[in-house]
Amino acid sequence: MEVTNKYVAIKANIDGAPQESDFELKNESFSLLVKPGSKDVIIKNLYVSIDPYQINRMKTASDSQTTSVFATMIDPGKVIDAYGVGIVIASGNPEFEKDDYVVGLLSWGEYCVYNGPYLNKVDAMGLPLSYYVGALGLSGLTAYAGFFEICKPKKGEKVFVSAASGSVGNLVGQYAKQFGCYVVGCAGSPKKVKLLNEKLGFDEVFNYKEETDLNLALKRYFPDGIDIYFDNVGAEMLEAAILNMNLHGRIAVCGVISEYTDNGKRAIPDMLSVIYKRITIRGFLAGDHMGMFPESSPQPLITSTMEKFMCLKMKTLEIFSNATLKTLIICHLPENPVIIGPLLSVLATSNNASFFSYARLIFQHLRFRNTFMYNTMIRGYLQNNDQVFAFFCYIDMLRFGLVANNYTFPPLIKACCSCSSFPNAKLIGCSVHGHVLKLGFEDDQFVGSSLVDFYSANSEIGNARMLFDEIPIKDVVLWTALIDGYGKNEDIVNARKLFDEMPERTVISWSAIMAAYSRVNDFHEVISLFYKDAKAQYKTKRLHSCHCSHSLC
Repeated sequence: MEVTNKYVAIKANIDGAPQESDFELKNESFSLLVKPGSKDVIIKNLYVSIDPYQINRMKTASDSQTTSVFATMIDPGKVIDAYGVGIVIASGNPEFEKDDYVVGLLSWGEYCVYNGPYLNKVDAMGLPLSYYVGALGLSGLTAYAGFFEICKPKKGEKVFVSAASGSVGNLVGQYAKQFGCYVVGCAGSPKKVKLLNEKLGFDEVFNYKEETDLNLALKRYFPDGIDIYFDNVGAEMLEAAILNMNLHGRIAVCGVISEYTDNGKRAIPDMLSVIYKRITIRGFLAGDHMGMFPESSPQPLITSTMEKFMCLKMKTLEIFSNATLKTLIICHLPENPVIIGPLLSVLATSNNASFFSYARLIFQHLRFRNTFMYNTMIRGYLQNNDQVFAFFCYIDMLRFGLVANNYTFPPLIKACCSCSSFPNAKLIGCSVHGHVLKLGFEDDQFVGSSLVDFYSANSEIGNARMLFDEIPIKDVVLWTALIDGYGKNEDIVNARKLFDEMPERTVISWSAIMAAYSRVNDFHEVISLFYKDAKAQYKTKRLHSCHCSHSLC
């Protein structure tokens, strides 16, 4: 099957500032079928990152084009590759299947074919896919690696970030604040200054366009000098920063955006300051640190950053550009939990990925949260098969001093029943059980049935029985949970004994005992129970009918 693929290309090499007229939209015939024997992966592109480094790739010549496989020259008329997120249409590679979400080097087009090493599956985990080309993509990697690997910060150090409202700079500032540093950023408009100061938690921010002397400006904000400078700009900003660096200061040169399109603009650093202050200046590329993406890395970027987003320690710029959130802010809905609680509940548990994404963004923005809201988000994350963030949500709830209730624990405990899909599930389930005991919910039938399920799923049927015996008032759900537990552990004798002891039975209890017999392949007894259940249901209906007839007499 063939489709028309639209893609963006440059008309000719660009040596100045790119203009819209330098680009063209082209069409090509594109096959959606994988050639036999090929390991190609055919991808429909969903999001791509348009990064400043692409400017140097578009030039007639640049040193960057020969020093990195990620920065080779872009040929006029050819498709432009870029880091992005897409969905697999067809695959000859056994590691990828149709409908997998993937992230890697895609293209500025509707479709692309990929057969290289830089492609990975994406588990969105309740986050918008667009995050994976930003905070959880190359921008996030650049910020994370640049700050922690290149700058090697120490708590209490003074950090300066240029272009602080950019996709990299805003994350560097937030990482630095979370690490315990004093952080000052610069940006180019009052709106950006306000965002960094009020929303992202920078200690100080200034508008560099309003400063006539950058050296004096930095002296004003850093009277005791700068320990770390994260440079995104180059030129005069780098010169001023060097003059204000402390002994053994570190400078991570991430980009020099002010020099990309102006050949006459180059930094002239005071080399005496560099020498006598023993300043380390190091350029780096995100591509050098791709090993920080996998979970096996000593410092996995995605897990670490996701946790900070979930616990509201960090925020993405995307939150502040979301139209729905802006509407909510204008209407002051976040200030009224009576209004926002039900809305959050509808969005989070709707079984609609887009609605849940809005719920997550709204929740992150709320300044007031109560137990109901946390319970709602925990259910929402679990409904979207995201146990990790459900537990982050629970931990965040405890961190803010909110008290869990009997609606908090059951979904968390049930999430721990699937040990194979969730690492450390048993350990976490036992920890949650400890919280149940501490808060006095051990006699709650709703919580108790979940704990019985948990211990049964972990082949600890003895603990499940002990919990059952300790709960003074038992409902049908609790009885059925233990019957089902015995069944899952193929203990048909105790399952039947418990079933026979039940004071009353419902459809779910009959189903549980039938399932128990089916697990040991005793289908004769399953059929027998089916007829007994049918007879019992008939008797119940007749009694109810007689009672109703009598009451009408």
